[in-house]
Amino acid sequence: MAAGFLMPSLGNAAATSDKAKDKETVKQSLSSLSIPGGTNMRRSDIKLPTQGADGTVITWKSSDPSYIDNSGKILKRASQGSGKREVTLTATAKKNKAKESRKFKVSVAEEEDFDSYLFVYFPSNDDENLYYAIGEDGYNFTPLNGGRKVMASDTVAIKKGIRDPHILRGPDGRFYMVATDMQCREGWSSNRGIVMYSSDDLVNWKHSTVHFPDRFKEWVNVKRVWAPEVIWDPDYQNADGKKGRYLVYFSLLTDDGKCDYDKIYYCYANDDFTDLITDPVYFYDRGSATIDGDIVYDERTGLYHMVYKNEGNGSICQVTATRLTAEPGKPAGSQWGNPSDPLQQTDVSVEGAGMFRLINSDSHILMYDCYMNGYYQFCESEDLENFKLKAQTETKGAFTPRHGTVMPITKAERERILKAFPIEK
Repeated sequence: MAAGFLMPSLGNAAATSDKAKDKETVKQSLSSLSIPGGTNMRRSDIKLPTQGADGTVITWKSSDPSYIDNSGKILKRASQGSGKREVTLTATAKKNKAKESRKFKVSVAEEEDFDSYLFVYFPSNDDENLYYAIGEDGYNFTPLNGGRKVMASDTVAIKKGIRDPHILRGPDGRFYMVATDMQCREGWSSNRGIVMYSSDDLVNWKHSTVHFPDRFKEWVNVKRVWAPEVIWDPDYQNADGKKGRYLVYFSLLTDDGKCDYDKIYYCYANDDFTDLITDPVYFYDRGSATIDGDIVYDERTGLYHMVYKNEGNGSICQVTATRLTAEPGKPAGSQWGNPSDPLQQTDVSVEGAGMFRLINSDSHILMYDCYMNGYYQFCESEDLENFKLKAQTETKGAFTPRHGTVMPITKAERERILKAFPIEK
């Protein structure tokens, strides 16, 4: 060995290697980091992660702590009419001396002008008419009109009975509702269509019926059209170049082999919501009878969540998609992901599942009809995956809802409804 030549220190080499590993660990930790629950239109506190992979420590800093503080707590929402408020949350990952940062843009939603909830439903197989109830917390409801119907089905339905009403507040400010045109005493395969409604005030409704054998020549052998629902599809391309149209979906069954078990299909509604203007298109099924589909859009993540009933085993599951209909050129129904495990928090038979978001909150309620036992259950979830039982209706009294839906309403809307259909002691 030549004089003066020094061998590199093994300790220094190891330290350099450890630093490189720490730096790579920090980068990977940031790369895999996400905001739990999504970054758009947040209304509830965010549970920001504080630990990453392999011992990485995560700290956060808000660009506007008056809206979201450094711990993820939402201190206020954007004022009504101001649009969402964007805040940058900077995550800094650190391990030993290695440190990197990553920015996330999070929007805080506007304060909502709702103060209560409207529940539309029918009460029993012997009373297939439209009923209203109002509640303030999303779990407990009081029937209106003295516990009597608010609309007689024999004035609107071909079969003189309606079931499974679904209500929607449209982006145009109007209200839309659809229902199964049916009387169960005629048999479970006796209905052939749906009832469509629209309203400006939730008191006065325009209505029309769609009888599928007459409306669609390829569906003359339909046996039943069950549990229709309506949702706004912002991706629909109209002939005039404008986007958006109401999509109505339902379960179909035929006796000619065309649809040999219940599958969910959809059509689009016309401009005044009195008819369906497209033939039924396949939407989804689980491989066996699939009914009672209900879709909510989660603004935080940009995902559509559809809950439905597996008729064969009685469970309620969900699938998700980034758009309502299949991508152009792809098979109908291919937009939906893999089904979840059962969501209901009970061992009894269930159907008629529906979801709605709580006012000024990111939490959603999953409700379902325990139809063999005579009560409803309400379960809550922040992530739309894990649900906890919160409330259950009684099996007696004036409020015994069957398959219905819930929609938030304003103070003015509540007062108008109560004036038309008061609560009677």
